Amino acid sequence: MLMSDVGYSIYTGMLSVATNRLEELAPCLEKLVPIIQQAEVDYVADPVEANGVIVAFNEGGFGAGYWKTDADLLAYAAKALVDSGVVSNGNNKTLGDFDMARVSALFDLVKGGLDERADPAVTPESVVTNRFIDPSIGLK
Repeated sequence: MLMSDVGYSIYTGMLSVATNRLEELAPCLEKLVPIIQQAEVDYVADPVEANGVIVAFNEGGFGAGYWKTDADLLAYAAKALVDSGVVSNGNNKTLGDFDMARVSALFDLVKGGLDERADPAVTPESVVTNRFIDPSIGLK
């Protein structure tokens, strides 16, 4: 079951920057975001090499003696990401862009939980952007 099945259609793993640094970082984001999009497309198309790196790292690096990663489970997970729609182009041919209707619905769901520190003028459009997305990059 996915969180979206119970009405909580979140976006996970979003790249974010502080609003006051957006213009300063825009030249980097213009280059970085399409690279991240293409990396996700490449991963789900053929996860073998990346999964091998993850397994090797966890066996001999950070996770040595603590964190174990099963190669077969990673292979299953990579396929399940696409099969379940967790990784998809959404309503168009682009991977990674925000569906503003979905963002607005999530915003409406969580805005009641914002406290006095939240900017009362915040809107979905002031929180997310598709500005740096390359619309030509998507799952085939």
